[in-house]
Amino acid sequence: MKIKLYAFTLIAAIASSNSLAGIGNDFSYVGVGAQYNEFKDLDFTPEVEDNGYAPLTLSDDTSGFGTRFFFGHHFGQYLAFEAGATFFNSPSFALKNDSTNLHNGKFSTFGLDLKAFATYPLTDSQFIRAHAGALLWDNEFEFVSGTSGDTSLGKSSNTEFSPLYGLGYGYAVNKHTALVLELESTEVADVTLENISLSVLVKL
Repeated sequence: MKIKLYAFTLIAAIASSNSLAGIGNDFSYVGVGAQYNEFKDLDFTPEVEDNGYAPLTLSDDTSGFGTRFFFGHHFGQYLAFEAGATFFNSPSFALKNDSTNLHNGKFSTFGLDLKAFATYPLTDSQFIRAHAGALLWDNEFEFVSGTSGDTSLGKSSNTEFSPLYGLGYGYAVNKHTALVLELESTEVADVTLENISLSVLVKL
């Protein structure tokens, strides 16, 4: 999937020769998007194998909805830049002894991003676009530490940059407003993060 997204980004950047369909060539815009965040291979019990805490039971949730706010500018026919802030979904877990909670924890992330876009129109009201950029993330990770019978809640926090890339399809409702559906992939704290987002863009 990563190779396909990189290839699409390169092709779209070279092939773009027209304006963003329906909303002009050079303009600034603001937007808000709802995201479905899925954290792949997130392990809340990194020190043991699966079911290593039996008879204790671990329940977790590694996906959910987040929100992104952003500002962008489209330069002429070919290129756009976008800066955004994302409140990601916070996956969580509970380690239980029957119905008694022993430990609860979360994987909480806030991100700031900068993206470069290439856009290619399909019709006067539809377009595709691809992007690449960087995500500055701040993460707090709570997890189960120790072995069965001697567990505690471990914590870590980190702030780093990760590359991100994706592709999307857009529909210009009118000359001032567009809807964009996008797929995106990046990493947070060595955990693969895949996003599906639906955004509203409003021309300034």
